[in-house]
Amino acid sequence: MKIKFSALIIVAILCSCINDDDDDVTQATLEGDWKLVQMSGSIPDSETTGSDMEWQESYRFFEDGNFLKTRETEESVVELTGTYRFNDDQGSLELT
Repeated sequence: MKIKFSALIIVAILCSCINDDDDDVTQATLEGDWKLVQMSGSIPDSETTGSDMEWQESYRFFEDGNFLKTRETEESVVELTGTYRFNDDQGSLELT
């Protein structure tokens, strides 16, 4: 499974964690729990948020480069695992 997040999301992640040890140095960290809060598609007005989404999805990123994805629907809960890699050149996050 490969997913590429937009550069805007990556910029938000990069700017979200400041290292107090170095003045004005931004450190990227993905470790921890992340929740999908909005989905949109290529069809106009196809944006859905929160409980209106067809499923709820969360990601847990680990320091060792692994992640756990959990997708909850009315019928089931599915968990998947994989690895992640941040691509500085493309400004993207690749989940495999």
